[in-house]
Amino acid sequence: AELRRHSRVHSDEKPYCCETCGYTSKWKCDLKKHIKTYNHVFTKSKCNYFTDNLTTLQRHLTKHGNGGRYICYHCDYSVNRQHVLENHMSSAH
Repeated sequence: AELRRHSRVHSDEKPYCCETCGYTSKWKCDLKKHIKTYNHVFTKSKCNYFTDNLTTLQRHLTKHGNGGRYICYHCDYSVNRQHVLENHMSSAH
């Protein structure tokens, strides 16, 4: 795992992406800094919950019982496969 992580230093791979604006980064910590710097706040209208952390919001949304592991933070859509959610985000939002 460490070697794979280190190999990013020498590549153009940027696996971490901001869902709000499309910013990409090689490192998770840089994405977290980006989100805090640009104050991307994720909200869920069903219960007025908000956070600046997408993972925290997704964990919160599982409490609403939508069934899917991957949850859209724009609507109530949820699925069990990440690529299906990514397709939904691209086409619906």
